[in-house]
Amino acid sequence: MSKKPVSEWMRLQMFETLAAEFFAIDDALHVPSLKDVTSASEDSTSHWLQFLRVAMLRKFFAKEDQVELRKVADALRTCRLSDDPGVDDAAKAIEQQFGQFSGDDAKSWKALLSSDGSTDAFDDMIYGRLLHADADKFTRTEAMPSVDKHLALFIGVAPLQQAVELSLYNVRICIANGWVGPSRLGP
Repeated sequence: MSKKPVSEWMRLQMFETLAAEFFAIDDALHVPSLKDVTSASEDSTSHWLQFLRVAMLRKFFAKEDQVELRKVADALRTCRLSDDPGVDDAAKAIEQQFGQFSGDDAKSWKALLSSDGSTDAFDDMIYGRLLHADADKFTRTEAMPSVDKHLALFIGVAPLQQAVELSLYNVRICIANGWVGPSRLGP
């Protein structure tokens, strides 16, 4: 078995399935509102649901993952069956969404919630507490007020989720219109 998909078409199929599953799980979990998040204690259900959402979204943004959005955009171009410009438009839209999440503008507002005002509070929460145990990031999150921890997760997840939702829409449009599909030469 391989960690990598056997084809770019398989990558698109994996993305479509995993993104749809994320949204189904998200709906089933009754994700908390901003009001729920800001009024919750650290051991509340809404706090842990935010952590779970981050973990579920990570596969779409981690460079080493097979359904990272930039790889999905490349897969659209590779699986092109048509000269329709919709494929390029869809791939560019996915790359733009990814760029908006990781760009400097996205990071500047996250610094407002950090304990030292210069780091990314969302990054500190996920790499200091959720996904890894980076000591510096953990220490900064310990100094954050509880409500700021909740806000960092809530606000940090929003652009991630939006990027996945718009990417899923673009992939489905390309498939539905017959612009992309499995290669005639392989799987």
